[in-house]
Amino acid sequence: MRVIFNLHSHFAAETAGWRAKEIHFEGSEAVLEDILKTVQFTDSETACSFIFENGEVKEHFRLFVNGRMQTGSKSLETTVKDNTQIHLTDKH
Repeated sequence: MRVIFNLHSHFAAETAGWRAKEIHFEGSEAVLEDILKTVQFTDSETACSFIFENGEVKEHFRLFVNGRMQTGSKSLETTVKDNTQIHLTDKH
């Protein structure tokens, strides 16, 4: 499975050192949490821990999966399939 992760947040892109990343994951689908845990943002932090706090998207970010904004505690359970687009933006 292939997932494209785009960072539209200047802070996130500067922290991670990249703006877009193609992620390869075994299987035909997974949950968002499993995908984000495989993406390193810093030496000690994954995308999951960088974006989420107490199971919810941190208040200064907006996270979209295939154009749908992820809100609430169920966001990490969102199903991700091949060619999914993930976008992280700043809250404006």
